[in-house]
Amino acid sequence: NWEEFLLFRTIVKDYQAQVCPGWYWFRDLSENTLGAWLFHVVSEDGNELVRERALDILRETAIRPASLEKRGEIRSALLQDSSESIRKAFLKYLQVIGDDEDLPAIISASSDKSSEVRKEALRARMTITARADQNDAFSLLLGSAEDISDELLKEASHFVSQVNEELLVEASQGKADRVR
Repeated sequence: NWEEFLLFRTIVKDYQAQVCPGWYWFRDLSENTLGAWLFHVVSEDGNELVRERALDILRETAIRPASLEKRGEIRSALLQDSSESIRKAFLKYLQVIGDDEDLPAIISASSDKSSEVRKEALRARMTITARADQNDAFSLLLGSAEDISDELLKEASHFVSQVNEELLVEASQGKADRVR
């Protein structure tokens, strides 16, 4: 019902507030319904802040789209969104739930006009790649044309101990001062 959805949308908008009354009314909402409503907000709402907050909730709960087809539609739409903050928020979401299927779209986002989106795309690509191969993820970091942020280095520190010695020696002798 429309009134229920409007209350849900308001809660999503205010979700980062210390006190957010109204969640009680949705305590029995299934994960599938919650996900469907959040993805609807992300895709259809006219308010950028509400859309970004819905993506934050999806990231924090690691809720995935109900189907692979829906996931592809969402991925295409959000990585081409006119809002830089939505593109960044979606890449952060993909860092949590993304897999090899998402990498081509993330690689495409690596050439976004926004340097902030490009940095988030590198982080998403490195995070997803590290789940399968830490050496490949570290190589991505070393080969990046983007400025390597402290946040990205911190992310890499979680898996650098699993990188092979040869690659670490190469990194210590390379041009990537920040990585050394």
